[in-house]
Amino acid sequence: MIEIIRNKNRGGKIDTSNYSFANTEQIRRLHKSLNVYNETPLIELKNFAREKNLAAVFVKDESSRFGLKAFKALGGVWAIYKVISRELGLENPTLEEIFQRRDEISEMTFITTTDGNHGKGVSWAAGLFGCKSFVYMPKNTVEIRAQAIRDAGSATVEITDMTYDDCVKFTAQLAAKNHWHLIQDTSWTGYEEIPAQIMLGYSTLAYEVLEQMNHASTVEQKIGKRMDAAITSDCLESQSRQLGQASRLPDAYFFASRRWLNGGRDCRSLRRKFSRQSAACDNR
Repeated sequence: MIEIIRNKNRGGKIDTSNYSFANTEQIRRLHKSLNVYNETPLIELKNFAREKNLAAVFVKDESSRFGLKAFKALGGVWAIYKVISRELGLENPTLEEIFQRRDEISEMTFITTTDGNHGKGVSWAAGLFGCKSFVYMPKNTVEIRAQAIRDAGSATVEITDMTYDDCVKFTAQLAAKNHWHLIQDTSWTGYEEIPAQIMLGYSTLAYEVLEQMNHASTVEQKIGKRMDAAITSDCLESQSRQLGQASRLPDAYFFASRRWLNGGRDCRSLRRKFSRQSAACDNR
C-alpha cells in the first residue's frame, strides 16, 4: 500500500479535487500526444532503503524529460496550450486542430522571467507551437543558462541587471504593454490562473510515479519551487483517497533528478551516493 503522510507544516485545508486522476486526464493526453514524450524512469534505491529501515525508496529521474533535462516543460507546455486554446476559441483541441491555424498562432508572443528551467520550458513550448517568446533573467545569471534557453526553443533571452522579483514585475509590465501572454510560475493577487495551470501540468509527473511505484512506501523528491512540491502532494493525496489508500503523509516529500543527485553521472551510481550520504539527504 502507498502511504501518504500529511505535512504538518503545510497549512490549512486545500481543495485538491482539480488534481484528481479524472480531472487531469486531458493534461496527460496532451503530454502523451507529443512526439518527444516518454515516461521518465523511477529508480529504486535498495541500499538507502535498507539503511533507513524502509520498505522501498524510489527516485524519479527527470534528466530525460523532453530532451530538456528538466520537468518544468510539463507545466509550460500545458499553460501555453490553454492560452492558445482560449485565444482560438477552441475547447480541448488536439494538436492537429491547433496546427491547422498556424498563421494565427504565429502572431502570439509569450513572455516570462526565469532563473533557469522554467524559462527553458516556456522557450521549448513556444517553439513547439510556432510562437514567439521572450525570456528575461535576473542579474548574476550565468550565460550558459541563457544559452540553454535559446537552444531549447524560440526564445529571445536577456540577462538583466534586476533582482528576480523586479524582473517579474518588468516582464508583467511588458506583457501588458505589448498585449503578450505572461507565462509566470509565480502568482500574486490578480494573477493566479496561469500559475495554477502550470502546477496542473506537473500532475503528469505525479501520476507517472503512482503507476510506477508498485506499492512503494516512500518517494524522495527534490524540486525547485514550493508549488511544484505542492502539486505532487496534491495529486498523490487526491488519488490515494480515490483508491481508498492510507491517508498518512510524510514530513518531507521529494523527487530528485539525476543531475541533482549525482552531478550528471550515470544513474547506476545513485545507490552508492545515497548509501554514502544518507545523513546529508536527511537534512535536505
